Formats: sequence, structure tokens, C-alpha cells
Amino acid sequence: MTPMDTHDHFLPRIESLRGLATLMVAVGHGLIMVSVDGIDNIFAVSVFDIRGVQSSITQLLLIVFNGGAAVTLFFVISGFVLGRSLDRATGDWIRDSTAFVLRRMFRIYPALVISLLFGWGSIPLLVQAIDCDVGTYWYSRIYRTPFVAFDFWQNMTFVSADMNAVIWTIKVEVVAAILLPVMHWINRKRAILADFCVLGVL
Repeated sequence: MTPMDTHDHFLPRIESLRGLATLMVAVGHGLIMVSVDGIDNIFAVSVFDIRGVQSSITQLLLIVFNGGAAVTLFFVISGFVLGRSLDRATGDWIRDSTAFVLRRMFRIYPALVISLLFGWGSIPLLVQAIDCDVGTYWYSRIYRTPFVAFDFWQNMTFVSADMNAVIWTIKVEVVAAILLPVMHWINRKRAILADFCVLGVL
């Protein structure tokens, strides 16, 4: 790969969007962990039902740092970047697609295993015996009891996400990696009507 190829594959604007989305998720998660103006679950309260100063500011910040929108942006960026990766494949479609899916699995699963093992080991230090007075619904409902091996297995197979609540996004990435080669082929090889049909199904 030449330096020109490397530059062509790295898109600074896309990486900047990824960084902004990361910031949105981090701040958004932080904002919903602490109650303000006695509101336990401000994320579920309409902006028109907010009365306090702190809660109004928090709601405004949650609009700007919208974690749900950021996660959607992550998925769109992943689809775009992975689609470009599939565009560069020049060999047999079945072989290239299989290699693509395997690469994604080996990239995603080791990180998942390590994060779950780390969480499992550190959970005893994080478990709260009593509720925190300023903790919200989101804060109080996670990490209430130590995990066991069965919890680890359920999280590894995406049956549960209680060891790390955000691994539901990894499940989406895994499913998308399996489906993406077919959807990419439809998008590149078929008429635009097929694209609309796929979009309608989704």
C-alpha cells in the first residue's frame, strides 16, 4: 500500500465525527447518572415538564449531547467505512465476504472478552450495598450484585448486557458485519429500486 493509498483510506472528517460522537456519549452518560432538582430519570422527562434551573440546563445539555443520536452516528460511520473496505475487494465475492466477516469477528470479540473479564474482576469494587442519594434510576440499577460465570456466558452470547450495558451496540455491529456484504452487493450491483426495498425492510 502506497502512502497515497493510506491517505485515501483515512478520512480525517469522518474520524472527527467519530470523536464528536464519542464526546456526546460520554457527556450524555455522565448527565443521566446524577439526579437534579429531585428528578430521578430526567432522560424520560419531557422538556416541557421541566421547571428547575439545574434540570433545565441538564435537559439542554442532553439535547446537545444526545447519546442516542451519537450511537446512530456511530452505526452510520461504521457502515460507510466498512462499505469502502468492501469496495476495495477485487477477488471472489464469497471468499472476500467470508474474510470480511471473520476479520470483524476477530476485531470485535477479543475486545469484548477482555472488557467483560475486566468488568468481572472490578465489579466487586463497584457494587453498591445501599442506594446513593443523588444517584438516578440509571445509576442505581446497574452493578447491584457481583457477577458469576453464567452472567459472563450470557454477556458473551449477547443474551444479556448487564455486565456492560453498552455491549448491545457490539451485538448490532456483529449482526451488521454478517449482513453487510449482502447488502453492499445489492447496493452496488442492483437497481436503485432494490435499495429502496432493502431500506423498507430495515
